[in-house]
Amino acid sequence: MNKPHTIYISLGSNINPVVNIHRAINTIQSVLADCETAPVYRSPAVGMSGADFFNTVISGRTNMSAADTYEWLREIERRQGRVRTHHKYTDRTLDLDLLLFDDQVTQKLPHQEIAEQAYVLQPLYDIAPLLQHPVLNCSITSLRSTLMAQCPQLFSALIPVAVDEMD
Repeated sequence: MNKPHTIYISLGSNINPVVNIHRAINTIQSVLADCETAPVYRSPAVGMSGADFFNTVISGRTNMSAADTYEWLREIERRQGRVRTHHKYTDRTLDLDLLLFDDQVTQKLPHQEIAEQAYVLQPLYDIAPLLQHPVLNCSITSLRSTLMAQCPQLFSALIPVAVDEMD
């Protein structure tokens, strides 16, 4: 039997985000083992004008390959009404990005937004502060400190979403 892979997934939505984030978390938790979900943060849309996004990160363990994991995440997005277009910055029901798959380094892994976007880095920090970035060879805590020093406005724009707002 294969050793399970540890994965980290970012979740984002700005169309009916409470429902879509909840539904995605439930779907992911029903498949992955040992799940941990970060707090949810609300932040302004980046690179576009649109409704605020709700974002979080979930970790877990899977026996799927990275390729199968990507396809599974795309299927969850499709089932929740995500329509992919050639425009990167658009409103969306659900955006699922595979951030890390064990320590694999490929063209897509680790996801570049880990070190660049507070809406990814903060929830990742909340559940895995000591995790080592496999390319940058530093902890998530260190990446967060660096980005916070360089762009404090990215972090001040994050608003924790109260649990009752998510229910």
